[in-house]
Amino acid sequence: MAIFDLLSPIRKRLVLCMRRLPALTMRTNHRRLFFPGCSLVSADVQLACKVYTLLHDRYPDIGLWHDCCAMPVARDGSSSVASGDGSAEKKLAAIIQKEGIKEIITACGNCFLQFKKIAASVPDPPAVISAYGILADMVEPVRNRVSYLVHHPCPGRSNREFMDSFFALARTLGLTLENTSPVDHPLFCCQIDTPENRTRRERIKHKKLLTYCAHCARVFQGNIDTTHILQLAVGSDNKMHRTSQVKMFLNYRRFKRLIV
Repeated sequence: MAIFDLLSPIRKRLVLCMRRLPALTMRTNHRRLFFPGCSLVSADVQLACKVYTLLHDRYPDIGLWHDCCAMPVARDGSSSVASGDGSAEKKLAAIIQKEGIKEIITACGNCFLQFKKIAASVPDPPAVISAYGILADMVEPVRNRVSYLVHHPCPGRSNREFMDSFFALARTLGLTLENTSPVDHPLFCCQIDTPENRTRRERIKHKKLLTYCAHCARVFQGNIDTTHILQLAVGSDNKMHRTSQVKMFLNYRRFKRLIV
């Protein structure tokens, strides 16, 4: 077990380097950018494209930035990448400063928190905004009588601004939520695989789970009927499932080809 514990940070840094390959990433020359996040793109390419198209209807001057925010390795306390010098966060901060980026809109909670931190290190920091709050002023209510049990991803639990943007979108969509308290969490973090968390999943497997994290949606889909709120906002029936690393990278490449 100790060997795997040692290899895990190395593996995550390797995956980060792969995610940031020029063949898989892209950034348009705009001051306002949509940063969908790795999880959303790898889970559902078409959904990420639909969200970008909807945001473009509101903001014709919006561009796209598809990259990795480096949160996976930042959580390990070491964000140095194998190639080049300095940290991944410093490289992202340098891009923001050099390109004069003024606004980053993201659909990923980890990216939201990460860019909030990165922005604080930039002399002229960009605004970091949740896509859910923007979409709350754009979409129409859905004809849906389903009652959803909400799973708040870790970024939502640690940042009330991000959680509130989800609730705003849920209200606009007219969704029925079983748990509306910000501290009512029927499940632990999706990455915690313990007997207690497996018992919790088993206990609610008959429920309809709603979340605003693509990674959580993919993990819980194996046990519980899980929906990402963006699927309801833009009209997508695709189920998010766990995918292999190969398919994940292929989806990154496919997304870039669809957009460029």
